[in-house]
Amino acid sequence: MPASDTALTPTGLTAYEAPTLLLERARAVRPELTVTEGDADVVARVCYRLDGIPLAIELAASRLRSLTLQGHLERLDDRFSLLTIGTRAVVPRQRTLRALIDWSYELSRPAG
Repeated sequence: MPASDTALTPTGLTAYEAPTLLLERARAVRPELTVTEGDADVVARVCYRLDGIPLAIELAASRLRSLTLQGHLERLDDRFSLLTIGTRAVVPRQRTLRALIDWSYELSRPAG
């Protein structure tokens, strides 16, 4: 993750895993996506707001079908609700990032 005060260029983003992952996954759903000088900071801020968590980044990238990078950043005030998966066909633990974390936490607690 780049530090929050690091000035980045589109090329400079490739030095960091989180922004690289976000852009790779975003281009899988929007192949025409290009990152401008102004967008580089937005990409880094989205990753920073998601704490660099790969699963969160993957879910966020899938939302770029309908959101811009800036729109994504603006909605991250409630990052767990933003990353809600819209389909009911998946198991409950996979519908939201919060549900997945809760499910994982329950598995790690001692039985009894």
